[in-house]
Amino acid sequence: FGSTITAGAMLVVLPLATALIKRLGSRMAVVLSLFVSALGIALLLGGAHPFWFWISMTVYGLAGGFNGSAVAAYTIEVLPRNQYGQGMGLQRTIGDVGYVAGPVVIGLVSDWSALGNAAGVIACSALIVLIAVFFVLASHGGKRRPA
Repeated sequence: FGSTITAGAMLVVLPLATALIKRLGSRMAVVLSLFVSALGIALLLGGAHPFWFWISMTVYGLAGGFNGSAVAAYTIEVLPRNQYGQGMGLQRTIGDVGYVAGPVVIGLVSDWSALGNAAGVIACSALIVLIAVFFVLASHGGKRRPA
């Protein structure tokens, strides 16, 4: 049910993603969506009540809906037209590796930590924030062309 809530939130936000990306620019939309993703994951620490789980999955899904579109728009903005195929393929591959390796790494952090699952949640949120900071430092500040 949690995955369904996340996917449903992503579906709801997709039509709004274009407007947000145009308003903020794809670079800042990526950054904002990463910070909101980290918040969504961190909300799992809100308490044992299922309410926090549902809120967490909803916030994470909303952020994910914006993130996918923003990352694709940013990728298109910074690539030369003759490299769209290779660039989008590489971007999707890196994302897929993260979806496979991320749960394994966070699971190991949870298993090896005295905090248990809370350590995994904290590590996951912290990693997303670090990725956002790295993206800000490594990405181009200006647009070359509209997405």
